[in-house]
Parts: sequence; structure tokens; C-alpha cells
Amino acid sequence: MFRKTFFSFIFVLFVMKIAIAQGKLKITTDTSTYSYGQTIKIQVSVSNNTDSSFKLIGSSSCQAQFILNDYNSYENTICTTDYIEIEMNPGVTRIWKWTINPERFGFPNIDGKQILIGYYPGTEMRDTLEFEAPLFYGGQIKVGIAKGVDDSDLTDLKDSLNVEVLESIDFDSSRYELWRITGFLIDSVILKYSTDPRFLYLEPDRMIQFDEVLVTGLNHNFPAIEKDFTFSVYPNPFNPTTTITLSLKKTQYSEITVYNILGQLIRNVYTGSLQGQKKYSFSFDASGLAGGVYILQIKTENFCDRKKLFYLK
Repeated sequence: MFRKTFFSFIFVLFVMKIAIAQGKLKITTDTSTYSYGQTIKIQVSVSNNTDSSFKLIGSSSCQAQFILNDYNSYENTICTTDYIEIEMNPGVTRIWKWTINPERFGFPNIDGKQILIGYYPGTEMRDTLEFEAPLFYGGQIKVGIAKGVDDSDLTDLKDSLNVEVLESIDFDSSRYELWRITGFLIDSVILKYSTDPRFLYLEPDRMIQFDEVLVTGLNHNFPAIEKDFTFSVYPNPFNPTTTITLSLKKTQYSEITVYNILGQLIRNVYTGSLQGQKKYSFSFDASGLAGGVYILQIKTENFCDRKKLFYLK
């Protein structure tokens, strides 16, 4: 067992050294100067400009990443425990794209020059650029409201912060809400009210995942990786069971798994081949689990998607 683990470790290091030697990473934005509240589009690309192949290793949710000022996309992603090998053939470029909407993220959180770093975890591939953008006053905050606190107890505060409640879910006698604040720095709001007894927690809504993944070649342009299935979850929130309905475009190997918010595997709902053009239903029973937020992941041979599950206990 030790020998197998040791040689696997050496193999991973060898693959990563190849990637470092052959892969070229570049980070870009759609403009060098942004106006107030303008959406920021970020792109990280890794190219193989040599005549030999190499592989990149990462989980389906945490591959290429970026750092914007003090925001690290890797630390704000649900990183599942699965891992995949990405084949980088000669002449191939793989592109990851993200969108940062200031009204959600509360970014930029500094005024003027913004520092953006792109990187691929586990390798030394990095690239840095700067762009200009004004400080944004607003954003979304996830709020845990303590037991016994009524809506009337928060009316004045919500009015003063120009709060729009986007989501409200009851957990026993406590409550979770998603607020959109206008006209205030959300980090300052969180700091100011972090010790307020009315709240269990206050945190910015900055979880992120890839908007799109593209693969291009020297003489070919491949389309974006298309979602090859549809799925739904009902009810959600639920207690203690919910039904996952899934339909695939074509027959293929599929995995349905549930993770906690730390990215740890909680339940393997289904693993195996499913027929295309057929509707399947799977039951997820959360009995014995703690109430809270979980992540449902559906993964096929070509695509991976996730959805939040709210278990009300």
C-alpha cells in the first residue's frame, strides 16, 4: 500500500513538472478599465505549444483559478473530492471563464488599480495583470438570523441598508436570508454587525464556479462543453427526503453524489450507466444528517453540474 501511494505521488509530481515545462498560462479580462458596477469577465487559458502531450490534474469543480485582490476563487469554490485528468494535446488551449457581478460579489472592494492573478493549482503556472475599476458600494450577504428574532426586529436595519431580501428559508425557529445591500461596502457592514446578537452569522455571497470551459486547437475550434442532461430537485428545501429527477440526452456513465459545504462526500446516490431520452427519479434521504446546506453534484462523461440542497430539520 505504501509503495503504491509513494509511486502514485511520484507520478503526480512528474505530470505536474511536465505541465510546468510545457504549459503556458495566460489571464485576461474583457477590458482594461471598468465603469462603476460593470460586470467583470475573467478568463484563464492554458496552452500546449509543443509537439508532445501532457496532463493536468484537478477536481471537476476546482481546476484553473484566479485571485482578485484578496479574493481567491479556489477558497470560494465547493471543491469536490473527485479528480479528473485533462489531456493537453499539442496545439490545444483550454480556457476557463468566470463572471463577477458587483451587485452580487460586492467587488471591486478597493478603488482604482485591481491586481488579478491566474494560476493552475498544483503547478507553477501563473500570470498577473492589472486593470482599473472604481470601488463598488453594495453586494449580497448571506445572513443567519437567531432564534426568536422577528422581521419587525430587523425592519429599521434593513431600511437603513437598503436591503432587498432575495431568499428566505426557515431552519427550525431560526432563519436564513440572502440580502442585497445598496450604497454600502458589504465587508464594512459585516464587520460592523458581526457581534450583533440578532445574527448567527453574516458572510458575503462570493461562491463561484466556471461560467464556461472551452477547448480550442491549432486548426479547430470546438464549441463550449454543452450540458448533456437536465435535472431538478423537489422539494427543496426538504425534510427529510427529496426527489432528484434526471434526463440524459444520450446513454452514458453517470454519478449522482451529495457533498457537505466543505466539499466532503456525504452520499453516493447513484453510480452507473443511464439510458438517454429517459427520465429517472432518485430519492435522497437526509435522515441522520445535520440540518443545513448540502451540494448535489451530477456528473456524466462530458459535463458536471451542481445545485444547493436545503435540509430543514
